[in-house]
Amino acid sequence: MRYGLALSLLLLSLSPTAAQAQSAPIDLEAFKGAKIFYRPGFAFLGTGELNQSLEYAGFSPYSPTFISHSGSAHLLLDQILIGASGTGLSGFRSAASSGQTVSVNGGYGVFQLGYQIVKENGFSLYPILGIGSGSTQISSSEPLNGLFGLTGSQNVYQMQSSQVVLDLGLGADYLVNFSAHPDWDAGLLVGLRLGYLLVPSPPQWQSGPRLLSGNLPGLNNQGFYVNLSLGLGAQRN
Repeated sequence: MRYGLALSLLLLSLSPTAAQAQSAPIDLEAFKGAKIFYRPGFAFLGTGELNQSLEYAGFSPYSPTFISHSGSAHLLLDQILIGASGTGLSGFRSAASSGQTVSVNGGYGVFQLGYQIVKENGFSLYPILGIGSGSTQISSSEPLNGLFGLTGSQNVYQMQSSQVVLDLGLGADYLVNFSAHPDWDAGLLVGLRLGYLLVPSPPQWQSGPRLLSGNLPGLNNQGFYVNLSLGLGAQRN
């Protein structure tokens, strides 16, 4: 998943900071822990405009429920969370009586900033804000030209749009401690993440580098999501 690159870049950028923290006691004292998560779950996107075109062409309506898979990592500096996350979205296919199928996929990567408002007996609660970029892709087993009234003579089997995204979320997790160290807890993390992904601009559909025009749907990654959080973590007592 290419949005995992955002996570890798963040960890690389933090390497110099970690080295400085080893030589600066005040920075080391501010470091309170780190967490890494895998988050399976669901996202609920606005497929209404897409379904207008699909149903008119004899397709079954497209479900607004998408399966999501996310990976993220956070550093805790005092009460502040700094991290990154990459998410992939997969929708269920829509089919017509002719056998043609249409599928939708999406994904996005964000850098995140949050604040830990509760930390007690292994339980953490934190609002978190993310900003980044993403894309949505519509593909079909047959050309999409007739379905969306695309201008031009070239057949289009796949089209995509890029977007800036804002992630507004609330996370909660519990650390199952396996550490015997008196100053640090470390172990397994379980929790939930709820939120809303906002896309402030309308989609601009392309086929490769070519911009498309026609009766194009206003579909993007925007919508509510809910994820289970599973991971590993360590935090200072």
